[in-house]
Amino acid sequence: MPNRAALYPSQACKHKPSRRASSTCRSETLHPFVIRVRPGRTFPVTARFRIVSEADDPAVERFHDLLERTFADKNLTSDLETLRWQVRNRVNHRRIHFLVVAEERRRLVGGTLFTYVITANTAFSDYLVLEPAARGRGLGRELFNRRADILQKAANLFGRSQCLGVMIEVANPLRMTPRQRQAEAMSALDPVQRRRMFAHMGFLQVPVNYVQPPSRPGGKAVKYTDLLFHPMDPEVRRTLTVPARALYETVAAVWAGVPAARPYLRRLRQELGDDAVPLVPVAGLNQPLPQAQGQEGQ
Repeated sequence: MPNRAALYPSQACKHKPSRRASSTCRSETLHPFVIRVRPGRTFPVTARFRIVSEADDPAVERFHDLLERTFADKNLTSDLETLRWQVRNRVNHRRIHFLVVAEERRRLVGGTLFTYVITANTAFSDYLVLEPAARGRGLGRELFNRRADILQKAANLFGRSQCLGVMIEVANPLRMTPRQRQAEAMSALDPVQRRRMFAHMGFLQVPVNYVQPPSRPGGKAVKYTDLLFHPMDPEVRRTLTVPARALYETVAAVWAGVPAARPYLRRLRQELGDDAVPLVPVAGLNQPLPQAQGQEGQ
């Protein structure tokens, strides 16, 4: 989960370069674009949804705190300064960062950070997280739907009928040590259950050996994550293929300006090749997991 920024049509990483909620519909001006945000729906938790547009908004630090409590491996999360930078520098010629939060009685209960990559007409979602007490109430699905709504409107703003799809990084339990799997299960969701959930939501796997570059100063690369892709465009859904260039540009835009990411991006470019990349079923759903205690770390 690397670096990103935001253009937004309704409704989200990691590095700096070198990596009031309202019950009525409101507008947010981003560069030359004006995008409307739908009013939040009411759930059993009475949550409201809004886009965070100011780096000093208390929701930024609260969202970062939720990330720190959700992911056991801190190499999977950005530092607070990077997150503030992403909100402050939401839009450039290449991409737009979005941070959308769900709040209940002014308390943050969830959120999603994602990037629309203008040059590829794709998106990269860094995080979609919920407080443990807010799970199972439809908030995750609503954040998922609002993200899709925003991305469609973003694509429309640039003359496209639909965003090609959303890419995410997800831990592969087959490449994690038992200790890593246990830590993730205790802090958030069991890695196998998480992958089953994404498969159920329509995500497919990009068949490459992905290595996530370091997401914060002093951090380590993460070797146990995969790239998943959720097709949104009808043609991508029909063929289950995505142009290699679009996939590469999605990841490259997210890690742009991070020198440490360059060797990882070169490797990814070689693995993707030049043709359309076939999406495959998500691996690691039913296979036996390694039981031998391995060396902890990335």
